[in-house]
Amino acid sequence: MTRLQDQQDKDDEEFQLWAKKKRDKKGYFCRLLPYNKPYAIIPFGLVISGLAGCVFPVFGIFWAKILFVMQPDVLNPDKRVDMDEVWKYAFIMLGLGFIAMILTFLNRSIFGILGESMTKGMRFKLYSSLLWKHVGWYDNKEHAPGQLTSAIATEAQTLNGASTEAVAVTLESSLGLIVAVVIAFTFYW
Repeated sequence: MTRLQDQQDKDDEEFQLWAKKKRDKKGYFCRLLPYNKPYAIIPFGLVISGLAGCVFPVFGIFWAKILFVMQPDVLNPDKRVDMDEVWKYAFIMLGLGFIAMILTFLNRSIFGILGESMTKGMRFKLYSSLLWKHVGWYDNKEHAPGQLTSAIATEAQTLNGASTEAVAVTLESSLGLIVAVVIAFTFYW
């Protein structure tokens, strides 16, 4: 009977550990959001990231136009390439490249500020929790000063890369893909 009870207790502990891990994973982004300060630049970062993703599909439109303007006419070989059209599309593409450069700079700067703020907050919280530990806690080999210092240095930075930078790249790529598909369907029909 005790064996059965021990097995049930072990299963209950495993289930509770599994449920805790599942719960922790589910609220991961929401738990990190308070550390992303200042809150006022988050919407600007998201909008700029979306705009940066939309620039390159629009760039493709003008790339196609300039190729068609420069293409020789097979039926009319005497027709010359209209250089005014070529220059017009070339300057539009240059302008789009400049806009993409500015948007990418702003995007990386805003999410860099948010990431550094989050890293600072996480390191402060981790360090303050270490200060409140009982002295005997540090006697364990797993809690050696070198390992704790390494955790302070690396764990917060890992969370930074997983939250702020990943959001910017994911949003930029997703909106770029959506705009590209919309443009493709528009030009196909």
